[in-house]
Amino acid sequence: MIAGIIARLAETGVTTIVMKGTALAYLHYAEPATRRRGDTDLLIRPEDVAAARAVLEQAGCYRREDPHGLYFQETWLVDCGAGMVHSIDLHWQPSDRPVLQRILAAERYWQGRQPVERLSPHAGAPDALTMLVHGAVNQAWHVARGYSVEETRVTGGRRLIWAVDYLRLTRGFDDARWQELAAFCETHDAAALVHRALEGAQQDIGLTVPAEVMERLRRAAATSATEAYIADPDVVRDFWRDLRAASSLAVRLRLIHSLAFAPRSHLVEKYPRSAHWPTALLQLRRYSESLIPGRRQRRAP
Repeated sequence: MIAGIIARLAETGVTTIVMKGTALAYLHYAEPATRRRGDTDLLIRPEDVAAARAVLEQAGCYRREDPHGLYFQETWLVDCGAGMVHSIDLHWQPSDRPVLQRILAAERYWQGRQPVERLSPHAGAPDALTMLVHGAVNQAWHVARGYSVEETRVTGGRRLIWAVDYLRLTRGFDDARWQELAAFCETHDAAALVHRALEGAQQDIGLTVPAEVMERLRRAAATSATEAYIADPDVVRDFWRDLRAASSLAVRLRLIHSLAFAPRSHLVEKYPRSAHWPTALLQLRRYSESLIPGRRQRRAP
């Protein structure tokens, strides 16, 4: 099903990159089905968003009404039959958060794109180093801000699958590749996140990492603005940090508009007992609650 959609996209000139679990499954696991994953993450170029939406609609997918606050991604659903619905997360940036885009830059994904022949002759994926860093960023976010398991939000702890992913991703690393990872983390403020991820994998499954690399990561992890950002799930502080990190004026304006004007459907879902209120009053209620630290929440990265 995913292979067919990727082929349809390619036929219309839309190049894709599969990320996260799907990329791991088809590149680093002998049997892709053994790498459990709940959705498929597809990265496209920003200029291809309209064309990709048209292809997904033609393929029988329908767009989910996403939670308010997503800037660079959206979710499409497809009925696979037998009561199964699969999610396709369509991204035009590897991360939805401008702060994290400093680490997960789209240019690196496109420059390092490698074929994923077992999935489709049209499929591509990031290189192993980029996938490892992306995994560490996601792990840090999930630990601090949670992830969904059968409609339940779970925070804290480590998942064994993360350690297995790092083991498989680093199997082909020689000393030069390990040093490249350390250098990337030092220059992109990813050292704290990657050090924690690899240290956890060492404890959980005995992952072998050169001691010099771990020491470089440990030293560089002493002060990390990215780690502090992830660890502080405050929607207002998130907004200002993302606004400062935004890559262009257009992105900044999009963030401001999104914060200021939530769609009515979101407001009604958030305040069902006040669904009869005018939209302006619902917006004012949302503004007032956003000023209360304990009520602030943030969506996934």
